[in-house]
This record gives sequence, structure tokens and C-alpha cells, in this order.
Amino acid sequence: MAPKQIFFRKLDATENGSSSFLSALQLIAHIVTPIRKGMIHFFLQNRNTSMDQIEWIFLRELGWLFQAMIAAPPDSGKKEANDDEDEEDNSPPVDPTAFFDALKPCLTKYKKKTTPKDASQAVQILLETIQACTSTLPVTGELWNSMLDEASLRFVARQTIVGKTELEDGEVLQRTKKESLILACPYVIPKSAGAKVEESTSVDKLLKEWCAKQPHEYDFDDKSFDFEVTIPVFSKGDASSDGWSVNRTLHFDALNGFLFVGLSRLNDQGEPSETEIEFPKKLDLSKLCTSDVTGSKEFELYGGVLYDDGDYVAALKNSAIKDPEEEGAWQLMESDEIIPMEEGDILEFLKGEGGEGPCGTLAVYRSCNKSIHKQMDNILSDIIISHVSGVLNTKSEQYYYEEVVED
Repeated sequence: MAPKQIFFRKLDATENGSSSFLSALQLIAHIVTPIRKGMIHFFLQNRNTSMDQIEWIFLRELGWLFQAMIAAPPDSGKKEANDDEDEEDNSPPVDPTAFFDALKPCLTKYKKKTTPKDASQAVQILLETIQACTSTLPVTGELWNSMLDEASLRFVARQTIVGKTELEDGEVLQRTKKESLILACPYVIPKSAGAKVEESTSVDKLLKEWCAKQPHEYDFDDKSFDFEVTIPVFSKGDASSDGWSVNRTLHFDALNGFLFVGLSRLNDQGEPSETEIEFPKKLDLSKLCTSDVTGSKEFELYGGVLYDDGDYVAALKNSAIKDPEEEGAWQLMESDEIIPMEEGDILEFLKGEGGEGPCGTLAVYRSCNKSIHKQMDNILSDIIISHVSGVLNTKSEQYYYEEVVED
């Protein structure tokens, strides 16, 4: 079978769907491909099936929507026949009304916000709702949970909390507590991470600063700790003679196939702050990981979200175009049009202009570790085979591919 070509389709800005939800759908559909492929398969297998369970209706509508978002527009054949025709995309948008009608009862049942505050929260709501709904599926529920964890929902960090206090004899008592944390997806970098930074910084620099030693609240008098040592007085450092001086550091203990990084760039009035944040084309997290993380720790930028005059707009990398300087290497997914752009222009938009014009509030990076993507392909194949056969089959060597993408 020939590889399926992936198209970019805009979504109709209906009353049901905020721009934050619409941009989040574009990111998941075009970047987190295992979820898209699995949802489309679920739709194709159940499009004529009578369903009463709200979770399954939601999954089916999501699969239909994802299929429509990557399908050829109705007039694509006419455009190919006329090389001189203007390349502007005038195809009708995909109507997401049925999807949002199916989403609402699930948001109510699982106590999720129906109006997300921004695109980062919209991504979190959608991914957590997908996880909750797929967990109700017979046979494949656990497989779906595993794949979602591999994709983006199990971003694990090891937090080391160190407290120091000065003893009566002048020595310093130091206690240490280590714990594992499952970080939210997207991982939103707090505003405090950039407190020491001037107006210009970068995503990787903010990540490093947030993982570095930070003041922390932890009561070592009442809470548990792993071990303690007594330090001579000449090494007391930042120990406090009045209670505990506590700091924490973070190191990533497990990485996902896709890394969503949210940025707090709006002030209390909802306007862009006067910052410029560079979105590097590649992130290297080697120095932020524990020794338990194996394989490549590099991530490549595949998408982002712009905040522009009150709306959130998805920006998507077009993998079919290899030259980043070619127009169309990236697609800006406005609600009324799709704007083909060069990579450099998109990066400037994401960077922002110090409070003027659009700025990036969310970045999506794809792992360069091929073993993670192979593992997701294996799980996806098991989901498809198990759904068709009704039997859990985790030893299959068959793989389900919606399309072939060359690296």
C-alpha cells in the first residue's frame, strides 16, 4: 500500500470550541501520531456501531475528527490539475461540532474544565480525558494507558530535597529526602523560573534554571527523610540558625516520546509580558537526566502555540518539506486560513517581540530516541490486533502504520 499523504486542515471556530481547544487538537493530531492512528482505527471499526457509553462515543468522534483533519480537502484534485492556480488554501474548514458535543459530558463526568485558561491547559484536559475514556475499553484499556504514558503522560522527575539547620554546638544537621514526581503534561515552567533572567532567554535555559537548586517548603521536623548527616561548623553554608533552610533540585527520571513545555508569558491582565524567549530547534536534556535514562536525550521542535490578540494558534512542522527555508516548511493554523511559512519566521513569532505582537506559550518537542517510538508502534500494533481479534496479544511482530514517514 502506498504511503498515505498527510494534509493540514483548519478547524471551524464554532461556539463550542475555544481557540485553546482547537490549537490543542491540531498539536495532538499532527504531532502525537500514535494517538491519532489509534483513534482513527477506533472510528473506522465502530463508525456503524450503536453506542451508549459516553466515553466510547467521545473516542469515536475524536477518531472521525482526526481523520478529517489529515484528509485531502474536497477540491484538492482541481488544484493539482491547474498548476497556475493560486496556492492559497480556500478549502472549507473541518466542523468539530459533533466532537465537542461528545466531549462535554465526558468533561462533566471526569470533572474537567470546559473552558481552559490557555492552550497548555487545553492539551492537558484533552490528553487526560482520552486516558480516562480509553481506560474503559475492554481488552485494550491497559495498552492504551501504556501508550499514553510512553507518549507524554508519564514525565517522571526525581526531586531531591535538602534541609539544613544549625545545632546548639555550632554544627549543622543536614537531612535529605528523595522522591519521584510525575510531572503534568504539558510541563508548564512557572514564572518564578525566569525571575533572575532579563527580558531575553530561551526554553532550554528556563528548564535548566527551574531544575537547578530552588527554595522549597518542607518540614523536616515533622515529615520523613531518607538520611541525615552532621556537618562541621566550617561547612555550614546556607544553614539556618532559626529553623530549616530548605532547597530542592530536579532531575528527569524518565522521558517521553513527546515533550510539551508550557510557558507563562501573560501578565495578570492577560497581555503578553515584555519577554523574548527563544525556542531552540533542538533540546538536549542530557545534563538534566538521571543515570536511569538511556538512549538519546535530544528532542526536536515539531510544533508550538502562539498567543495572538486573545487567540491561540497552532504552528506545525511539515515533515514533507525538508528545507527549513522553504515556504511551507511550517504551517500556521489560523481558524480562517492556513499560512505556509519558513521555519525562521515561525521561530521569530514564537520568540515574541517583548510584549508586541504574537508570542509562543507552548512548545512541542519530539524525542530523537528511536527506541521510544518503536515501543509506541509495538503497543499501537497490539491495540489494533487486540481490538480486531478480541484477544490481548502482546507478542505480535506485526506493526500498524497509517502512513510511512521517512526520518
